Amino acid sequence: MKSWNLLVVEDETPARDRMRRLLAAHSDMEVSEVEDGAQAMRWLDSHEVHIMLLDVQLPDLSGLEILQRMKNVQPPVIILVTASRAHALDAFEFSAIDYLLKPVENRRLDVALDRARKILTSLQDQPVKPALEAAPGTLPPSLARILVRSGMREQIVRVEHILWVEADGNYVNLHCVKEKHFIRENIGKLEQMLPASQFVRVNRSALVNIESIVEIRHSGKAARAVLTDGSELPLTCAMRELRDRMQFGGG
Repeated sequence: MKSWNLLVVEDETPARDRMRRLLAAHSDMEVSEVEDGAQAMRWLDSHEVHIMLLDVQLPDLSGLEILQRMKNVQPPVIILVTASRAHALDAFEFSAIDYLLKPVENRRLDVALDRARKILTSLQDQPVKPALEAAPGTLPPSLARILVRSGMREQIVRVEHILWVEADGNYVNLHCVKEKHFIRENIGKLEQMLPASQFVRVNRSALVNIESIVEIRHSGKAARAVLTDGSELPLTCAMRELRDRMQFGGG
């Protein structure tokens, strides 16, 4: 059985105790708990979280402020927990898949978690695909757009907006001009799909959009590519190809 990492963000001890009892019936959930927004942000920075049960009213950062800070990264599947129906619209604004009223009912929690499971399974079954499909029986020579799923949203990312691609196991981070997307795809497969005239593999873990390189810095025999977003990536392969493209304008 697939196991999902679930984070409960709740400052009230009785509410955490109740949620813990309800979640005990869901054996596929690996449950962790934090008590405030600052702890939640630190946990998200250091752990993989698939589902977050997020209280709206917290003593430091509100649940909505946490979501605002997460808007430029791929978030977990969000289920808001609130004492007021007034936050239903906030749930839709931040692409939460559901909101639960306190005290949380067992039946409503079951429905919300079933919905989260279906979304996560769908994300795993459909990693990356072109936003616009080719005609039947043909394949595009390379991707122009990628359809990225995030909760209940599907966002179209244009390939030219990708600055660089960072490998993370069976996932990759798409570092774009204004945001970052975390998707399930092998970097080797993505390299085959992206335009070869535009992207170059600079090391085992990074694909770079040539247009995003502003400088190559040398230190002895080592070299690093400096990108428009300030990233510095070690150059361990395709050095001659990269130098030729930058000198003569690519193509």
